[in-house]
Amino acid sequence: MLAEKGIRMVSIIRDPRDVVVSHAMYMPRVEHGRLSDYYRMLSEDERIMTSLVGIWDERRGLFLRDIRQRLQSMLLWRAVDLNYQTRFEWLVGPPGGGEAHRQLGEILAISRHLGLRCSDKEVQRIADHAFGGTTTFRRGQIGSWREHLTNEHKTVCRQLVGSLLVELGYESDLNW
Repeated sequence: MLAEKGIRMVSIIRDPRDVVVSHAMYMPRVEHGRLSDYYRMLSEDERIMTSLVGIWDERRGLFLRDIRQRLQSMLLWRAVDLNYQTRFEWLVGPPGGGEAHRQLGEILAISRHLGLRCSDKEVQRIADHAFGGTTTFRRGQIGSWREHLTNEHKTVCRQLVGSLLVELGYESDLNW
């Protein structure tokens, strides 16, 4: 439908390991909902594992796809001509551990994709306001998964998304 209307889109992917940690830390902070209530009952390690493998409990109404399924649903957008797919790591800029020149280049590429003309000053203003300030924002740091994933989490993560990490360039092999 979006393609029929000629609506241009932007989708953002992120290292799935950082997505898992971010999700595991965010869910207990959500005020209402069965899934957030469930997450509050778990330890940090259990929350991370649940965010990795998902949950499907019809009796309690708890549903979350595993990280591979969630990532693959985002990767489908790569094949849509009117979509521009970028990465969180390219947009986050220096406050999140990214590179300023990469951030500015991505903002410019997105504006061009959307048919917008942005001056260098406007691109810089966007970059200056792109980090944090939302209810879902916690840290926004590239690679923070290294501080939270146990060896067990890493093993499960390799099984679920190891090949995708290599395909997407987040890793050169499965020995991380």
